Amino acid sequence: MVTKKVHIGFFFLVAVSIITISPCPLGASEVSLFDKPLRYFGVLSQTFAYGWNDDYDTYKGFNQATTTAFLEGDYSPIDNFSLYSMLSLTGDLAYAINNDSEKWNNRQFDKAGEDLAFDDEYWRILKELHGTWNINTALIRVGKQIVSWGELTGVRLLDQINPSDSTRGISDIEFETSIVPTWLVRTDFRLPVNSALVSDATLQFVYDPNVDNDIYSRSFLPGNDVMGVWAPYIE
Repeated sequence: MVTKKVHIGFFFLVAVSIITISPCPLGASEVSLFDKPLRYFGVLSQTFAYGWNDDYDTYKGFNQATTTAFLEGDYSPIDNFSLYSMLSLTGDLAYAINNDSEKWNNRQFDKAGEDLAFDDEYWRILKELHGTWNINTALIRVGKQIVSWGELTGVRLLDQINPSDSTRGISDIEFETSIVPTWLVRTDFRLPVNSALVSDATLQFVYDPNVDNDIYSRSFLPGNDVMGVWAPYIE
């Protein structure tokens, strides 16, 4: 109980700090660092989910209240090289709201809070951190990043480089947040192709040293004690 309260208090302290240092939450702010621009952006997002059904695998009332704070920034200390980082804090207040609910605890939703009440794993907090070199027609990016090969809502066909995290169910903040950045090396080479059919052709190589990492991939699992109200319906 004490640990959860400390997590929640720390989470809201950092979230308020992010909003405070970002005077324009809908646009990026800029400061000068060693005579080079440092741009940063902070935003706080809040969603609620209310259940109407009341069964052994559901809960009537507020069953999800996810708060997410983002802070991202980019900096180019020299020409043709840039640094980018994104931090994220996510917590679900439903576990604190329903902490004293006998029905919530009897259905073992409270046990899922050990993993879902607050995202305290480093890979969830440090979303991205990478450096990018642009050299003529080549690009080299090293660090924690996302490599996207096409986008489809709810379906990933070619976009298989990064793992996904679906433990918070279908009401996650945004679909994009379910894709997990990982430590990669990416190189792009633009080919000298220009015709009526092809205007831009790029050859890309990706090295992923984390293919055996346990982050790959976190999908829906059965059990109220594992995924809370978002556990699949299995009798």
